[in-house]
Amino acid sequence: MLEKVSNHVSRLICPLQSTGQVGKSTVLASIIEYLKVTDTSYRAIDADGEHKTLSTWYNDVQHIPFAEKHDLLSVLGALGSEKTQLVDFPAQATTAILNALADFDAISFLAERGIRVTVVLFANQDQAGMMAAADIYRTLGRTVDYLVVENPAKFGSTGFWRSRLGKAFENDPRLVLPTLPDDIVYQVNLESKKHGKILHFIEAIKVIDGLEKSALISWRKEVFTALHKACRVLLPVGAPAPDTNEFGIREEVRSNPLDLY
Repeated sequence: MLEKVSNHVSRLICPLQSTGQVGKSTVLASIIEYLKVTDTSYRAIDADGEHKTLSTWYNDVQHIPFAEKHDLLSVLGALGSEKTQLVDFPAQATTAILNALADFDAISFLAERGIRVTVVLFANQDQAGMMAAADIYRTLGRTVDYLVVENPAKFGSTGFWRSRLGKAFENDPRLVLPTLPDDIVYQVNLESKKHGKILHFIEAIKVIDGLEKSALISWRKEVFTALHKACRVLLPVGAPAPDTNEFGIREEVRSNPLDLY
């Protein structure tokens, strides 16, 4: 069980929105990779019992599926003392998660133990996404922080930002996921089949060569730059921004001339 502490010493990052196929696991994987290059200790839990994407990508991610209210206790009980912790909750579970958070007074429980929550929110303009985002904000308000994600390849965001709901998040940090050409996504899928597991875009950099590798490195740099700008909601409260050394990308590109062309 988490010990009580006096100040925020950790950050819990999680998506809570009932909207699938928006890239939530990709976002969490990108955050994990960002934490790695900034030498930030982390712990991740995969609570998505159906897809298990995060625990498939990472051997050190614990799988604790969330299906009903009391499962939240198991998830919270598995949190540790790392600087940043992540939970990949399942899509289509907003109401159940919010009810569990309220019934167990979980936000206060976490705050008393030094953990500040960041909700990953998707600026999805479809009705289901908007309703779920509204429920989250109505329930949690400013007791948590937010990272707002735009993913143009998966959904439109214009309607979200024009709405009263969008106005509530206009000053929160944003992550706009760059769009990759279809042929590069195709190559990543081919490599995934070859390796017998689904590869996320950053992991695919290790196994793809040529122009595709260069494009993925560029994608990673854009994502890491955006995450670095949002680090105040990814790291413990008051923690200084890490020295990224450009996330190691400059050295990697110089070491492989193929990455330049």
